[in-house]
Order: sequence, then C-alpha cells, then structure tokens
Amino acid sequence: MKYAVISDVHSNLDALETVLSDIEHRGIQDVVFIGDAVGYGPSPNECIEILSGCCKTLIAGNHDWGVIGLSDISCFNEYARRAVEWTSEVTEEKNKEILRSFPLISEDKNQDAFFVHATPQRPEEWHYLLSHRDAELTFYGFDTRFCFLGHSHQPFII
Repeated sequence: MKYAVISDVHSNLDALETVLSDIEHRGIQDVVFIGDAVGYGPSPNECIEILSGCCKTLIAGNHDWGVIGLSDISCFNEYARRAVEWTSEVTEEKNKEILRSFPLISEDKNQDAFFVHATPQRPEEWHYLLSHRDAELTFYGFDTRFCFLGHSHQPFII
C-alpha cells in the first residue's frame, strides 16, 4: 500500500493544493498529515478544512496547539509567536475544534508505522530531532518499523 506523509503546511494554501495535486497524480489515495496545519501563511481555515477532508490521519503540531491555547507560545521565536497570535484571531471556532481533535501520535499497525510531529517521547514538549544523536536518544519511544515525524523542516532518513 502506498500513502503520502505530509507535514508543516503552515497555512500555505497554494503549497498544500500543489502537493495534494501531485499526490493525486501519483494515484496515492491515503494521506497522513503529521502536524502544523496552521501558522505563518494567510489561509488557516482553508488548510484545516482541506486537510480534515482528505487525510486518513491527522496529527497535532506545535503551531496547531499554539493556536488553540494548548501550548505556551512564549518560547516561540518572535515571527512564529506573532503568526500564531494572528492565526488564533482569524481561525473560525469550527476549525479550532478540528485542531483540538488532532492527537499527538498515531500508529498504523498494518503498515508498522508510527506518526508524530516532534519526537516520539514527550511529543507535547516539541523537541526537534535534527541529528543521528537525537534519533539515538529518542527512537526507543516506539516499537514499529517506521517512524514519521515533521517539525524540523529538514527532510532526512535515518
């Protein structure tokens, strides 16, 4: 079975539509979203609605939680904090409820896969996994063959 794993849309509707078009062109029907539907971009409502309609799995990211008040945004950099504050103001309540429904982790036993936005251990602390050493320290937190995570904005395979 083929599925697409996407993350860190950050309210960028044009990018989301482009990626979803490519996914459709490739004939992939199952999409897993692993966090940060909102933040930075101008289209949080549209992105939340599209993702909730097309993804078989939806995982919460730190910006998602920041917008709904579940994460302390005082530790965000200035641009991220201001983006979250603005996004919180313009996001419709029905879409905030959708964000509240996103879990922090998900497993697909059939595909032997674990999905999380940040790190497998204490995902709500939003640690970054940026190196092989980080992976060594955190990869004991799941027992599947594969672990997919976003958050770092740096694609790599370990």
